[in-house]
Amino acid sequence: MDDEPFPEEPPHRGKTRILIELAAIVFILWLPSFIGALSGFTAPYSYSPPGLLPLDIAYSLLTRLSKVVLIGYVVWRSSKGMSFFGFRRPRFRDIPIAVGLWFGLVLVENFGAYLTAPLHHLPGAVHHASGPDRESGIVLIVLLLAAAASEESLFRCYLCTRFTQLGDPPWLVVTLSSLMFASIHIYQGWSHLIPSFAFGSVLAVVFLNYRSIWPLILAHAGYNLWIWSYPG
Repeated sequence: MDDEPFPEEPPHRGKTRILIELAAIVFILWLPSFIGALSGFTAPYSYSPPGLLPLDIAYSLLTRLSKVVLIGYVVWRSSKGMSFFGFRRPRFRDIPIAVGLWFGLVLVENFGAYLTAPLHHLPGAVHHASGPDRESGIVLIVLLLAAAASEESLFRCYLCTRFTQLGDPPWLVVTLSSLMFASIHIYQGWSHLIPSFAFGSVLAVVFLNYRSIWPLILAHAGYNLWIWSYPG
């Protein structure tokens, strides 16, 4: 692989700075999402397209893209630069990687859903799926791409990179980032936690080996679009 490897463990002062920055990002970006997921845990959840009211669309895009901008700013201000965190220029080979990753996500998460089927009776979300109408298709794709970009920026590009810089072994990097990713999806019910963890683990492993955000965004958004488009 022609990309630069992750550096060795930083000195103590560098570690302290990274820990402070990491705590701030977790407090600002992850904690509100986790609290929101907990508050919606007992409410029925359905896979349905977002509303098409202009204010709803604007708010959804603003909240998601603001997370990407914040992480991008923090990364840009770091000494390592954007590409080190996976924010590099798109490449043609991102497309076949994204396609293969999409198939992998479908298989892994559906296998996880099969294993956790006995948990569906526990308190939590009730899943219903409904496909988008044709008029909402473009808006839906834009919103899903924005949602995927915000989650991949935080959980894979930022957290996986920072955890690695702190000296965590790859298995722990994957575990920590995937647990945090799964936790913000708890509103979908207990039965969805293991599939979400598996979903995040696959994306984290790919990122640690390929270190580009683009195939992750495409595969993540493509998977969500598949969920929205095929009820059942």
